[in-house]
Amino acid sequence: MLKPKLRNHVTTRWLIIYKLLIIVLCRKRLQH
Repeated sequence: MLKPKLRNHVTTRWLIIYKLLIIVLCRKRLQH
């Protein structure tokens, strides 16, 4: 089994990347 801390760190990292992608997409939509 993976360590909870490591797993949590990975999930938080992906969440941050996901949020950044959404922000970028929103900005592109606003520009058009």
